[in-house]
This record gives sequence, C-alpha cells and structure tokens, in this order.
Amino acid sequence: MKATKKLIGAVVALIAALAVSVGATFAWFTTSNTAKVNSFELKVQDATGSLYIGKSATTLGLSPIDLTTEAAAVTLKDVTTTDKGKTFKKKGGNDPAEANSYFTVELWVKSDDAVGLYLHTGTTMTCTADTTNDLVISDTKIHSAIETKYGATITDGKIAATADNAARVSIMVEGSDPVIWEPGSEQGYKTGNLAADYETYLSNPTEWPSAGAAESTVKGDLTLNTQTDKGAADGTKIGDLSAGVVTKITISIWLEGTDGDCLNSILKDKISTALVFAGVAAEEEV
Repeated sequence: MKATKKLIGAVVALIAALAVSVGATFAWFTTSNTAKVNSFELKVQDATGSLYIGKSATTLGLSPIDLTTEAAAVTLKDVTTTDKGKTFKKKGGNDPAEANSYFTVELWVKSDDAVGLYLHTGTTMTCTADTTNDLVISDTKIHSAIETKYGATITDGKIAATADNAARVSIMVEGSDPVIWEPGSEQGYKTGNLAADYETYLSNPTEWPSAGAAESTVKGDLTLNTQTDKGAADGTKIGDLSAGVVTKITISIWLEGTDGDCLNSILKDKISTALVFAGVAAEEEV
C-alpha cells in the first residue's frame, strides 16, 4: 500500500526579468552602491485555466497579471534573512532592511481541486553577466586560498561573480512555512562572504583570512518537481491549496548579502527568471 500522486495540470508561470544597472568596480557590495532595477518585468499566468489568480482575493481571474509597475519601485540592496524570507535585515547587523531594498509580492490563487503546490523543473534563472566589471585580484598569492575556500576558479585574476548566484527566491503559501529556491546553489562562490574576507585582506594584506565570515545565513531547501502531466511528485512541496479556497502566496526575490557572489561587479548583470508552479493531487492509498 502506498500513496500515489499525479499532476492535475495546474501550471502557473511567473516570468521575471531583472536588469541591474549601476556601475561599480570595487570589491564588495556597499550601502553606497546599490542595484537599481530599471527593467523588471513580472507576469503571472495560468497555462491551463485550472488556477484563478489575482492581486487581491476579490480580483481572481484567468488572465495574465503584469507586476512590472510594482517591481519598478524596487532598488535591490544586499540584504539577508534568517527566517526564509519572512523578514529581512541589512547585511552585517540586526537593523531592518530598508523599504524596497528587495522585491516582495502577494498573490491570491484558487483551485477547484485540493492540490499540493510544487515548483516545477521548468523553473529557470539565467544571467547575462557584465564581465567588464569583474573584480580583478592582482595579488596571485591569495588566488589558491580563494579558490579553496569559495569553490570557484579564478581565471586571469578575475572573480567572475554573477547576480543569479547571489539571488534567492522565497515562496510562502499561507498556512505553510516558506521555502527558498537558490538558483546558484551549486555554482559560483556559494559559501561564506567573499566581500567581507576581501575587505579584511585589503586592510591587512599580510595573509588571506583563515576564518572569515560564516556561510551564507540562508540556503535554498527547495528541489524542483520533474513531472509534467502525470506521475508522482518528486520535488519539495511548497504548501497546500484547499478546493475552492482563496489562498495567499507571498513571493520574495532578493540579493543575499552574505553570499560569496554578492559583489559590486554584479550590478550590471541582467537576470531572467521563469517560475513554473504545478498543482499535484494526492490519490487515496490503494
């Protein structure tokens, strides 16, 4: 006897394009150098007509939702969270993050059937990197130390950090704990805070710090569901939608300030994101 699940064909696509544009060529993300989102398109649609979506609980529909206006008010800064995106604070302290230093949107959805909500494997985040701003480490003595500690190779003296590796996406279904999708979890400078360590090195360049900052305070715990229209759900469930009940979903997108890739050299990178959700109905045990 075992429980089986099947996809019921409810697929939601969120398409987000982030263009970060403020040039900075120095070593680490600073409060005086922020990434202004000047071209951030965010549209929501249900590909199958199975889910009703709206910006409020009373405006549900099947038409695509354009959130570009809301996104245009955001100026990305290096922030961090310890509760998976429920609250944000400034990097390196306990002060609350400034308003609009990260992107958060609340959406309402309704399904005619009771489903579990999953993030589908069709979800992607790609980055067009501005390599002209890559940080150059001219001191070859610390190259091997950086490569060993942060898990990425330095080529031609450059630390090729990218914005997608520093990005995080938190998804919280009302009544469930939030989960985090970390697009660059297996890429880039994924541990520690390279910016803080490098700043320390510049202050006292006798040796590369042996300890440095702790690993990124927030790590992704969401695995994607590989199924399309049938078969068992094999990803991390985000939460549950009851049949006919309007449910709030909160989505946050930010640059994780404790990530090794959160350097000023990513400020002109362009991120393109597609989030694809799938509703999965649990069958009775047989």
